[in-house]
Amino acid sequence: MPALARSRAGPLAQRLRGWISDPRLNAPGAVALGLICAAAPIGVRAALAGWLQSGAPFTFFFPALLVAALWGGPLGGLVALAAALAATPAVFLRGGTAASDLPVLAAFAVAGSVTVLIALFLRSTIRALVGAGEANVVLARELRHRVKNNIAVIDGLAAQTARSASDLPTFLEAFRARLFALASTQDLLAAADRRVRVDELVREVLSPFGGAGQIHLHGDGLAIAPEQVATFSLCVHELATNATKHGALAGAGGEVDVCWALGLEPSVGVFTWRERGARAAAPPERSGFGSRLLARGLDPSRGARLSFDEGGLSWRAEFPIVAASTTPHS
Repeated sequence: MPALARSRAGPLAQRLRGWISDPRLNAPGAVALGLICAAAPIGVRAALAGWLQSGAPFTFFFPALLVAALWGGPLGGLVALAAALAATPAVFLRGGTAASDLPVLAAFAVAGSVTVLIALFLRSTIRALVGAGEANVVLARELRHRVKNNIAVIDGLAAQTARSASDLPTFLEAFRARLFALASTQDLLAAADRRVRVDELVREVLSPFGGAGQIHLHGDGLAIAPEQVATFSLCVHELATNATKHGALAGAGGEVDVCWALGLEPSVGVFTWRERGARAAAPPERSGFGSRLLARGLDPSRGARLSFDEGGLSWRAEFPIVAASTTPHS
């Protein structure tokens, strides 16, 4: 029996919380509710007049004030209180207000105001709790989505790395480095509100690479969606790894210019990686995961341009953005 009662009370409690947190009442609706909540106790009290006689003229108003303030907000509560104060002398206090009745009315005004304030506090608390519950549901859904995405990315990363690795140690070295590049961006994703700043992402991925003054970062205030972070971080990591092994970061004299800027279209950014001071770059003898990743670019529909110049490797790719400003970040 108790379990049945809880099962019946659960939906009712949820519906009541929903009505309080989102009553959908406009100002006329709140005024009407306040007047109804003032009139209902008068009718109940009048029906019980033969039994109560002249006693308890205000008792029935307090539950009505709670209802008016909970569902009608400040306006509904104040209208109900004002209507109760206006109607009580004519209905219950012998058709008028005597001097001896003034303290009673004042006490009711104070007690009624406190009741309305308590109801408004409960209303705001319930709204905050409902909002927090909805936020937790959204957060849990987003967490499940990101976990599934990360598992899919790691699975694909392992498969692609295995195809281009000649032995297990080579696979482990490459796979761990790429996995750590993905992991380094998780703090940015956790703090992101549906967007991740490009400058923070690039700086995070490149933090383990290059000596003092070898990597130069500059660009506009662009932001990308969280779904793009994995591809972006992996591409930047592959560029930095290649530069460390074969390009400008392999020696003390090389430098890399990394730039991101707003493209010709307002929703498109352009990322460029340009090495200088390195020995002449040459295309790889065979196409591995990194080569295929860079050829695919930051946006598969736009691709990328990879060139091997005298001073080192250059790479240019376009990518979709979700926010942009011309304020430089370096």
